[in-house]
Amino acid sequence: MTSPLPRELVLASAGSGKTHHLSSRLIGLLAMDVPPETIWASTFTRKAAAEILERVLVRLAEAALDEGKAAKLAEDAWLGEEAERPGDFLTRSHCGRLLTDLIFSLHRANIGTLDSFFVQMAKTFARELGISPTWRMVEGPEEDRMRSEALEAVLDQKDSGVMAELVRVMAKGEVRRGVHRHLLEQVEKLLEALREVAKDDEEAWTLRFPDVEVEGAPDSKQIQERCQEIAELMAARGEPGDKVWAPNSYWEKELRRLAEVVRIRNWKEFFRIGIGKKLVETEELIPAGEVKFRSHHPDPGLADLLDETVFLARLDLAREIKGQAAALERLAGWYRDAFEEAQRGRGDYRFGDITHLLRSHQVMSEADSLYFRLDAHVQHVLLDEFQDTSQAQWEVLDPLVDELLSGHETERAAVVVADPKQSIYGWRGARPSLVNQVRETHRLEHGELDLSYRSGPVILDVVKDVFSELNGNPVVGEMDGGPEVAEQWIRDFYRLDARWKDRPGYAELRVGPPAAGMGGIQPAVLRFAAEFIGDLHQKEPRASIGVLVRTNKVVSYLIAALRELGIPASGEGGTPLTDAAPVNAILALLRMVDHPGDKLARYHVAKTPVGEVVGYTDYDDLPGSNRLARRIRGQLMRDGYGVVLGEWAKDLDASCHTLERARLLQLVEMGFGYDAERTLRPRDFVRLVEKQRVEDPSGAQIRVMTIHQSKGLQFDVVVLPHLYQSVEQTGFGDPVVPWRDEDSGRITRVYPATNKTTRTLLPELRPSHDQNRAFRLRDDFSGLYVALTRTRYALHMLIPADGERGEGTTKSSARILRNALAPGDPADEADPVLYSHGDPDWFEKLRPHEFSGGAGTDAGQEDRREVGDPVPLRPTAGARVRNLARRSPSAMEGGETLDLATHLQLDLKGDARLRGTVVHAWCEAIGWIEDGIPDDATLSRAARKEAPGLSDDRIQEWLDEFKAWMESPAIQKALSREAYSPEARVEQELPFVQRVPDGILQGYIDRLVVWREDGDVVGAEVLDFKTDVFDASDPDAVEAKITFYRPQIDAYRSAVAVRYGLEPSAVSGKLLFLRPGVVKEV
Repeated sequence: MTSPLPRELVLASAGSGKTHHLSSRLIGLLAMDVPPETIWASTFTRKAAAEILERVLVRLAEAALDEGKAAKLAEDAWLGEEAERPGDFLTRSHCGRLLTDLIFSLHRANIGTLDSFFVQMAKTFARELGISPTWRMVEGPEEDRMRSEALEAVLDQKDSGVMAELVRVMAKGEVRRGVHRHLLEQVEKLLEALREVAKDDEEAWTLRFPDVEVEGAPDSKQIQERCQEIAELMAARGEPGDKVWAPNSYWEKELRRLAEVVRIRNWKEFFRIGIGKKLVETEELIPAGEVKFRSHHPDPGLADLLDETVFLARLDLAREIKGQAAALERLAGWYRDAFEEAQRGRGDYRFGDITHLLRSHQVMSEADSLYFRLDAHVQHVLLDEFQDTSQAQWEVLDPLVDELLSGHETERAAVVVADPKQSIYGWRGARPSLVNQVRETHRLEHGELDLSYRSGPVILDVVKDVFSELNGNPVVGEMDGGPEVAEQWIRDFYRLDARWKDRPGYAELRVGPPAAGMGGIQPAVLRFAAEFIGDLHQKEPRASIGVLVRTNKVVSYLIAALRELGIPASGEGGTPLTDAAPVNAILALLRMVDHPGDKLARYHVAKTPVGEVVGYTDYDDLPGSNRLARRIRGQLMRDGYGVVLGEWAKDLDASCHTLERARLLQLVEMGFGYDAERTLRPRDFVRLVEKQRVEDPSGAQIRVMTIHQSKGLQFDVVVLPHLYQSVEQTGFGDPVVPWRDEDSGRITRVYPATNKTTRTLLPELRPSHDQNRAFRLRDDFSGLYVALTRTRYALHMLIPADGERGEGTTKSSARILRNALAPGDPADEADPVLYSHGDPDWFEKLRPHEFSGGAGTDAGQEDRREVGDPVPLRPTAGARVRNLARRSPSAMEGGETLDLATHLQLDLKGDARLRGTVVHAWCEAIGWIEDGIPDDATLSRAARKEAPGLSDDRIQEWLDEFKAWMESPAIQKALSREAYSPEARVEQELPFVQRVPDGILQGYIDRLVVWREDGDVVGAEVLDFKTDVFDASDPDAVEAKITFYRPQIDAYRSAVAVRYGLEPSAVSGKLLFLRPGVVKEV
């Protein structure tokens, strides 16, 4: 094809199908016989990268099976614009060939994150970067130790100025997580600033204040002498009864106060109250003769003294700030040198370090060398989520992109997809302004995706009403610089139309209890939110609910509140395993092993089942603690964490509920992963567990997460309970406030963080503060936009009720929404719906398959597709992963032949999975069938525990069917004790973890019967319950089911054989197909 290839910048609003667009472009290139290794597709997260590849595979597979879908794919993927499309372009057979070729060359496909690409570059150019060829990525305890070593080296310098700055940055804000950790956070921010300064800029930390640093300005000694003179003059004026000038007693006291603080040059106190405060309270320095204190202006003589005092204060502060900047630069430089020395010695690096090295050494500028090292010649680039690209990342990429686009437009393609409205990572360097800068620099065509495949008209109406006139919102007008930032933000806002115009929806502002103060945790508001979320779930349990908040602290609080109410909830991106009591008890045991004298840890161990497992039940027994610590240290070093934790998990199983068991299994998995790099200190593993987030295995319909974690996800329902907090409260406490050049994005000046008074006295400090505040405010506007656009059907915005003084003055998202959607209306708990739009019974208009069934990814044009026939695929082997691969036996169903639709979760219709969970719970309640089936009340309680939102009618319907299934002779025989020896016993939902060559096998066995001789287990039988629908009279259908489930049953048999030390032949397996009443041995 000789037509120009796409070189475009596409603005893609939330839910508008950007992944669909990217996958279309990628398929179009593949269809032109472009080798996969010449295409580089990059995005912001591993999940998004996997989704792009998944979408390409799925669309090719569907098109290979369906003529209509092949024709649609050909239309979407054609790159020739108006040129005539060849008749053989992406036909069914063509798609099948492309799919096969792509699967066999997946190892050469360049689809991943920027971080992964940079890591690949660093491994390729290790020598040029000055790092060891065997360097590795680290995080967690090893990263913390490296940072701590560097900080200790800095502290050894014993520089008084630097030590003073360390004390000063420690005094800024509240230290919540310990002095050492807070110091590490502060010096890391200094390191980031130092690295962002251009290499040849030696003046960035050198500050100038020309207004006060005039020629002939007094030095410190002269300032002190003059302050003494001014103090005496003020004190004389403040003497009681002075008739020269002291209009009242308030003035007398104020002049004596001023004299005292001027004498010792305490400028903070000078401007804190009284006439000093009046001089700066408008954030513009006011001449003393124009201010009024206690109904009087100062007389001309006093006004002159005050103005001179202010000048001396400004001069003092200017020199102090310059000294602080110089000390902070030394501190940053020392920390950088010590940290980089530690890195070279260890060979350990982080993603940010790699980006810095690549940018500093400009390895991307040598394209030929780059391609030779990569064994590939990249000719086409597709960049997703470009608005989240940082300045540092772009400086690494720019030479490569520039080289790519220097080729002829019929040979090179570039697709950049971005949405500046969703840029919420300004706090870590993202620059949405890069979007337009790159478009202009590289002359990319501009396009927009203007249809939403996610939200219906109701939700889009709300988004329009909130954001189209954001700059005119009264609350935004109260914010410093708010209207200007909002004006810039809405330049990228355009009306999005709904692709599914008949999609039902509902949005509301719902009033809850009033907020108490300005704290991030509002117990009354969040408890109300938890109860409301529970009601929503009960009303429609099939709907996925995303609960989006601003901070991880609120995530933890809400998950705990929901679980206290018996409402299943989990977090996105995982939460630390410390949300499970048995895990905390084991961590307490490891703390005790690390330090036997830790009485709090000893108490925790002794008062929980862990104490019984390890034989420690008296927390006052210090000698016993020492003996136990020595024994367990030896076990950990000899057997490893995975094995030891696995034994404890098995011993604790009987005292745990289902979620706790699952979390213990995840702890065991983490232990196996840690073993390869374990240290001598158990506390290091404890810190890793406390820090690392692990996906909650519950798969709950309710997901609680931060707005940042929700990027790329969608839900049937979104609830926003954390709208009450001020959007101006974030971003404070940093040691420095840098100024970035508007064009280059580079830091050109670094100022110490200062308060409002200091910025009023020294206006040179204000622009950097205003710029950083604008960055944070833009992030907040974008965060609200992201939150409102995650939903498919319903949006519930929970706001606090008015207090005694109305809606208050907090500059919060709640007030922004109120003024946009219900201006002037009071918020009263007695009338809880302040605003509504759409149909509150929207869910009644949906068919079962239209519920998402869980948190999904960005919905493109596939939202209403049909599922094709199974496509045989062989899973990729040998893929490198960060942790040990974890598999469950159920994932082995079907062996190496996968149903692509099932594997990629394309057919999540109805409530079959929920029903299966309930049925398994009922089966678990049956011991021997001769002892009877529990009564309806007991089984109903079990159903509600597994699925709290189920209606009584549905439970009864399922229960009636279940009892009918249990009447089957084959099922009754399989559950009868008569089929086994008298020594046989039943174990239900037996958990297991087994190390296998390619990872960890873990799961639960539905029902296990074991029998003994002379006290030893000599045989076992695995029984697995299935609720499949199929024709049991068809031998081929029955055999197909047995073949499909055989790998799963074999895995169970292997795990049982290992657990009890049996030969594999001593363990049998049966499938109990409950619906048709068929039992088959495997």
